[in-house]
Amino acid sequence: MLPIFVYTIGSSLIMPSVTLILLDLFPTMRGMTSSLQGFVQFALGAVVAGSIAPLLAHALTSLAWGMAAFTAASFVLWLVYQRQSHPIDAVEQVITAEQLLELQERIKGVFVDELIEDYIVSLVTATRHHEDVYLGASARGSLALYRTSQARAAISGRDYVIPDDVKLLAEPVLGHRLIISPAARIRNVTAPTVMNDILNAVPVPGARAGRRFERDATVTR
Repeated sequence: MLPIFVYTIGSSLIMPSVTLILLDLFPTMRGMTSSLQGFVQFALGAVVAGSIAPLLAHALTSLAWGMAAFTAASFVLWLVYQRQSHPIDAVEQVITAEQLLELQERIKGVFVDELIEDYIVSLVTATRHHEDVYLGASARGSLALYRTSQARAAISGRDYVIPDDVKLLAEPVLGHRLIISPAARIRNVTAPTVMNDILNAVPVPGARAGRRFERDATVTR
């Protein structure tokens, strides 16, 4: 059993290691790199199966040690590459600190209807009363969901928040803030599961928020 185990582990580790090395080398062409890596993988597999494997096929132990040698070689190559350079060294600045601060201030001006504000509060409150949650999100969670919803609206080219902004961001913003109860964890209940229940249970403002925004915009004009 041990030779088969070593062989399986070796075959499972060697190609992902090579894939990670290639993706690090060509971060801007990941799709093409992944496709070419798959082609090379199959080509090398054919070469190994036709030339090296027959030399080791007389015993499972030989096959296992052969694959272990390939795994060790890929790990050594990865270590050598990491010592030479790291992808983070190639990261370039795309925005200045002043521009970032300016964008943060501009996002605060994105309009949020009172109905959507109530919707955010209702979602956060529901996390504190869910039966599977030991500790729900705090007021800081409400503010985080409020600000990120404004940011998504701005990124989407809008100067107002819609319910879909809040729904899309509710789980990633609030989910990690929840502490699931021990009894729920035994039943494999997770934070995404809880947030999905809450999003399905809490009424969405719907068209009312849009009508109120349109009315306010008309009055402003």
